[in-house]
Amino acid sequence: MAFLADFFRERVKMISTRIMKFEALMKLVDSGEIAAARELATSYVEAQPRGFMGYLCWTYVAFFGDRDLDVANGYLEETLRWDPRCEEAIHLGVLIWAGRDDAKEKYYIEQGMRYATREAFYPYRMGLLLEKQSLKEAAIYFEKAAVLGSRDAEYVGKYAVVMDKLGQKKVAREYLKRALGLDPNHVENVRRLAQLSYEVGDFKVARDLSEQALALAPNDSEAQRLVRQAYPTRNWLVALVRRIGLFFAMLFRGRMTTAKMNTSFVIGMIIVCLPLFLISNDVAKVTIVIVFIMLLASLVLSSIIVARRQLGAAVIAKPKPAQVIDKPVIIKDEPAKVKVEKAEPIVEVRNQEVNKPLSKVQATNKKISPKIIIIPFVILGFIGFWNMANDSSNDEFFSDSDDSYEEFGDGSEEISNFTAVQDSVSEDMYEPDDALVDPFFQEEFVELMEDSDLKEQFRAGITSDFFDDGERQYIKVVDDEDKLLFIAAFQDYMLQKIYGAGWDDTEVGKSDYQAIIGLFDEEFDTGNGILDKAHLKLIQSGVANENVETQRSLVETFLDSEFQDAFFAIVENTNVKERFVSSVDFVYMNDGDYHYIQMLDGGGEVTGIAQFDNDLLIYMYGDGWGQSIDDEERYMELLDAFNVQGEE
Repeated sequence: MAFLADFFRERVKMISTRIMKFEALMKLVDSGEIAAARELATSYVEAQPRGFMGYLCWTYVAFFGDRDLDVANGYLEETLRWDPRCEEAIHLGVLIWAGRDDAKEKYYIEQGMRYATREAFYPYRMGLLLEKQSLKEAAIYFEKAAVLGSRDAEYVGKYAVVMDKLGQKKVAREYLKRALGLDPNHVENVRRLAQLSYEVGDFKVARDLSEQALALAPNDSEAQRLVRQAYPTRNWLVALVRRIGLFFAMLFRGRMTTAKMNTSFVIGMIIVCLPLFLISNDVAKVTIVIVFIMLLASLVLSSIIVARRQLGAAVIAKPKPAQVIDKPVIIKDEPAKVKVEKAEPIVEVRNQEVNKPLSKVQATNKKISPKIIIIPFVILGFIGFWNMANDSSNDEFFSDSDDSYEEFGDGSEEISNFTAVQDSVSEDMYEPDDALVDPFFQEEFVELMEDSDLKEQFRAGITSDFFDDGERQYIKVVDDEDKLLFIAAFQDYMLQKIYGAGWDDTEVGKSDYQAIIGLFDEEFDTGNGILDKAHLKLIQSGVANENVETQRSLVETFLDSEFQDAFFAIVENTNVKERFVSSVDFVYMNDGDYHYIQMLDGGGEVTGIAQFDNDLLIYMYGDGWGQSIDDEERYMELLDAFNVQGEE
């Protein structure tokens, strides 16, 4: 019950001062002074009989103080008569009808989503209603709740559980990690991630998390089960048997247990051994015996390891709902009926293992994976049909192996979201959208937008190449002359970081920027000096900039550290600087060791030759740049090489 009071206190801070009266009444109800709360609510009604405040207070008193749901609903309707958009009343409406009438609860949820679009509570409640009928439809609302409530471990963890039930284990693990980042002591989320890590074969993480869950709840039977399940995988043989079992575990659905893994290990290995009978019965029999010896040895080792691990306190049998129900505000004289009404939605949220609607949806898919049929045929092909194996067995084997991975997108959604962020950045101010900009990047992004140059660069940028490295997505942003401005990084379709000169000039930022540019270079094969030319143009722009700090920041990004001091010392010469900035045409040459760019002015005169390595400017040759006789000789050699290249 305490979390409901916290909700109203947070809402009170954001509403007009007249609602401050409501806080005084909440304090009376929370402290058990129901009679005083009734008098206060009556005084509000008498003072303003046509206002919503008094009836809202009576609704709160009737629901939390008197536990009379019907009376509370009567006051609720009167409240909404005078203020149909009162968010506190709508929230109370959801709680009053939760578990009693799905249609009425849904009505108040829809009203909440209509008038409180940024509240995660309403899509979360809608998801709880819909998961009884269709988990896929409910997942849409749970995802929205996870986005809006991105700093609430409960909402993020619930969405992870739903994704796990839908078979999206990779997504589920990512959201569970995010949930634990918000609240590392959330026992249920720790247990969920421990189980999921075990099911995907990440046994070390499963062991660590199961130990953490047991430390947080020593008497919890589920935490103790997770430790008994994962702890034996410290032994290599136990881990090997269970990993092989996981590979053949497609026959089973639902939570992956040790028994299912061991059964899958036996079935799978027997299927693999069947083709050996084509070679020799004795070989096949010996192999099958070895399989059973491995299984028995792993079982014995597992029992020994578990026996050595003392779990501590004995298991205390507790009803699971009693472990998670928050203490009500008023404890004394609490009717049992109201306790059940309050406990039901909390059980749905926190006890996923006993959630019958989810289990029913999960049990509907009983199809046997085609991999179980394909694997023995592939092995037969390797043994008896070598030619056929060379042509088709690899394709058959891997044809379904990518089922558990989502295809990388074409970047259309990321580009659309980037454009939306551009459109939302006005000339005056910017308020980040939680659905478009990662919450952890929002504060930094707002600070970046305070720089007028960066802001104009961001608003005028044009999206170019898109690249997905499997973890994050990157978009090149260029100007109208196709010059690289910066690179925008996305994750989960949200803008997470911006790399480029002026955007992140830390050593790590520069290093990451160069690494990402390298990814684009490899992916799109941007040869012929495209990146080197682009970087040289950016260095020109930096040298031409009147702001010294901006100049050094922009230039240093693309300048080798050992050449920086010499470069800035040389460009202090006005003639050299003007010749460098006035270069408009570039000729590229690659001698196998380094990349060279011949710089020409508008009249075709050579103004200098830039030497690049790993996309960084490492040296300059030419009039005013030479620092020794050797430099002048090398400059002449390079001019001859460019002339020969031009003739060819």
